[in-house]
Amino acid sequence: MSDNNQSVNIKEREQTKIGFISLLGIGIGTTIGAGVVTVTGQAIGVTGRSAWLAYLVAIVWGAITVLPYVFLSSTFIIKGGTYTCVAGNLGPRIGGIYSCMYIPMALNFATFCVGFAQYVRSIFPGANAKVTAVVILLLFYLLNLMGIDIFVKIQNILTASLITMLLIFGFYGITRITPEVFNFSSPEFAINGFSGFIQAVTMFIFSTVAYQILLNFSAEAEDPKKNIPKAQLGTLLVICIVYPLVAIVAGGVLPLEEAANQPLTVIASHMWPTPMVIAFIIFGPLAALVTTLNGNYAGYGRPLLGAAKDGWFPPVMARQNKAGAPYMFLTLGTIIALVPILVGYDISSIIRNMVILFNVNTLFIFLSALAMPKKYPEKWKESKLHLPDGLYYVIMSISGILILASIYLQLRNLNLFVILFTVVLYAIVIIYGNYRYKKGYVKFERDFSLK
Repeated sequence: MSDNNQSVNIKEREQTKIGFISLLGIGIGTTIGAGVVTVTGQAIGVTGRSAWLAYLVAIVWGAITVLPYVFLSSTFIIKGGTYTCVAGNLGPRIGGIYSCMYIPMALNFATFCVGFAQYVRSIFPGANAKVTAVVILLLFYLLNLMGIDIFVKIQNILTASLITMLLIFGFYGITRITPEVFNFSSPEFAINGFSGFIQAVTMFIFSTVAYQILLNFSAEAEDPKKNIPKAQLGTLLVICIVYPLVAIVAGGVLPLEEAANQPLTVIASHMWPTPMVIAFIIFGPLAALVTTLNGNYAGYGRPLLGAAKDGWFPPVMARQNKAGAPYMFLTLGTIIALVPILVGYDISSIIRNMVILFNVNTLFIFLSALAMPKKYPEKWKESKLHLPDGLYYVIMSISGILILASIYLQLRNLNLFVILFTVVLYAIVIIYGNYRYKKGYVKFERDFSLK
């Protein structure tokens, strides 16, 4: 794979390949984040006790939108992750646009750090929220500079503690729920009818799809065309159990008016004494936030590093340290995340700004997977998940419809400023991309023939 005659010489370190169990840990830890802890109560507020059913629908909906990532994972072993898939299947210019718009995704780091600080304050009210958020951001920045091996070990430990605590919460709480949580005819089951139920589904979808990031670890994984799709499926099965179980308890232990719009800590406080509630906060919400932060940090630099090696960014951005970490992009992402933390930007506003970028990036991946059978027919035939073309395009059409539906449902809740700002940002990126491409800086020479 060429570095395109760039003046950056990178000696790649021999690393232990990431096995299936570790890939599963990455998928689960990155997916189960702040959403299950904070959004569950908000969803109960709009749909009532049917939140658990809305979560199941959201999981299935999200899984169908993740299918393009699964098919790509089963077909290619590539460096550069999602960027390489987009550039290889849709052309270098589209890949350049995708890579440039991937940079602001670092704003996600801020949401996890601010959320972490809020939960720390629930245990230590005197803690400074900004300082806590900055410290946790810098801590995981430094940890990810130490390379993929350290990241995997930390992620596995944190994910195990997270799953254990959520299952304890779920299985203990289910013994204390009201039968009304399963009563479809109850007026409390779907308080706002079908529209409220769909609104809850929309709120949940974003917290069910992060295992798509596993595609970015293709080059480091052991037997990636087999193990990454398996880890994606494994993550899906785990959240199919954990998410609805947690939502059943959240919507079934307390009277509806007391559970609506409340975090899971309120439910835990009702069930357990203070020491157990503190343990729940540490090994539940806090662990969920840091595993998601850790996974996003590790997956962030790989597509951008691939784009830098192809010339979309100045050669200096392609530098890696001795541990193989793309430290220039990790540093850039940290700076981007620091800004909203330091200026006190509202966390919900950050999330709203991310909605368009996330969904458009997913649309790029969908189009990339759609083009794959014709662009690389031999590789597609060798895929572990190869399907007859007719069936494949039917499945992909369903996936595309749900991706577009997700975009529509989420965009209608955005204000005009956010939409216009994003449109202007894309215009700037397109101008920048055309400039670098026409000047001859970009040379896409990725090798899709890896076995």
